[in-house]
Amino acid sequence: MADALDPSKHRPTVIRRVDNVVSIAANDRLLAAWDRLIATPGMRYPHNEKNRSSTAALHLGTWELYASLPRLTGDFLEQDDNVKEAIHTFLGVVKE
Repeated sequence: MADALDPSKHRPTVIRRVDNVVSIAANDRLLAAWDRLIATPGMRYPHNEKNRSSTAALHLGTWELYASLPRLTGDFLEQDDNVKEAIHTFLGVVKE
């Protein structure tokens, strides 16, 4: 039981599944896309700045409710093409 409460035993939260909002199948696709994304060679995280988290994190963009396309950030634009493709796949699953 103690391991279940130990945050170091779990991956960081990407998204929380809420019954009847995110299906189990969509949740599985999201986690698979996330695992592929973080395993992609060449992923670059920005250097720590005082207004950013001290942990490795990417801010990939914003998606307005009424926008047909997301607005991508410098964190995305500074990645290699193979990383951009993995990010694109992940965000495509999020869009579902």
